[in-house]
Amino acid sequence: MSVGEFWDFGVEGNTAILIESGRVWSLDIAARKATWLKNETQAMAAQWDSKGVFYLSATGPFFYANDTGKNRDIEAEIAASGYELNSTYNAIHEYSQGGARNGDDVAYIGRDGLFLFDLGTGKTRPALLNARDNSIVYRNPVLLENGKLFVQGLRRRRAGIGPERA
Repeated sequence: MSVGEFWDFGVEGNTAILIESGRVWSLDIAARKATWLKNETQAMAAQWDSKGVFYLSATGPFFYANDTGKNRDIEAEIAASGYELNSTYNAIHEYSQGGARNGDDVAYIGRDGLFLFDLGTGKTRPALLNARDNSIVYRNPVLLENGKLFVQGLRRRRAGIGPERA
């Protein structure tokens, strides 16, 4: 492993996940073996377990599956999931920003609310929709191991000058 700049890392058991100069690496500590996860764009954050590594990159969320050794483009899978609220709102679930993973659930901010994508089934479901007048929007989802979901709600000011915390 050629070392540049460490941006983030975490250790659990015998595995360390590193973000080095935007590249995601999995390190087997005992074997002293590093594996680059072949992310094609700069990564900013990662979560992992025995199934694989979920990471956010400059082009969206990806999941590196340990069993296949391949990256799954989660943004593309969300778009292809077939979810639509109705024919008028058929793209509100499409990926916009953020993301967190617990098991097969990925929580993310869609075009118009907070959604969950199931890595196992490929299905999308809504958790919270933005207010119809866009007075409340959601950011920064967090999924806990016990299944609880947290998200930051932002209330837009009436004058239209930036968001404030709700």
